[in-house]
Amino acid sequence: MKCSDIRSQLDAWMDRELSLEKSREVTEHLDLCPACRKEAEALTALGLALDNLGPVAAPRGFSRQVRQAVRAMAEPPSLSAWWRHLTLVWRSAVCGAALAGLVFGAVMGTSVAATLDTDTTTPYQSMYDNGRIYP
Repeated sequence: MKCSDIRSQLDAWMDRELSLEKSREVTEHLDLCPACRKEAEALTALGLALDNLGPVAAPRGFSRQVRQAVRAMAEPPSLSAWWRHLTLVWRSAVCGAALAGLVFGAVMGTSVAATLDTDTTTPYQSMYDNGRIYP
């Protein structure tokens, strides 16, 4: 194995996360390669230093700040914030789509109202009776 392969697996080797075969390969390489062995010793020393640090107390109010930050990220933005976020092109597209929907509704409403007979009771029945809607 190359040194770069061994160095990328050193953390897993130290944590005993490698398979028995891979672990044996890393150990054999460390026996033969002083540079990789020095890297493994440095990682071991770092792990021991971190173990000896002991518990670290969080500053006062830290948990409240974390909860507020998570809540701010999780809550959907308000409609006004969403609108301010849009560029002028997207605002125009939204307004155009809304206007098209209103015009479409008005046209459909007037066409349905124009085809209503006194015999039918609902707009759907009127459209069906006139042959415009096929079930």
